[in-house]
Amino acid sequence: MRIYFKLPRYYRGKWYAAGTEADVAHQYGRAFVRSGAAVPVALAPRRKPVALAPVSAETVEPIVPTAKTPTDYMVFSYAKLQKLCKGRGLLGSGKKTELAQRLLEDDAK
Repeated sequence: MRIYFKLPRYYRGKWYAAGTEADVAHQYGRAFVRSGAAVPVALAPRRKPVALAPVSAETVEPIVPTAKTPTDYMVFSYAKLQKLCKGRGLLGSGKKTELAQRLLEDDAK
């Protein structure tokens, strides 16, 4: 049961501030509502899943990141930079800044 706390309450090892929502066991939710500490939250009605049109592999272009400075590559995670380096045949170990520098040098070639 999903409830909205009107007053601060302790539930299962955690304090919930007034104005927060939480999923609680049904019996506890009813008790909180009965005491006036919370109100039930109406759940969104379930909808049927929408069927999407199939997409062929030829129509989808792969996303290949390009960057002009090493800081442009810093938005990617370390794991993503490693994959990019290995995909280009570069060394995939080292610090994040080193990986970004290698990719930038490879872009310049």
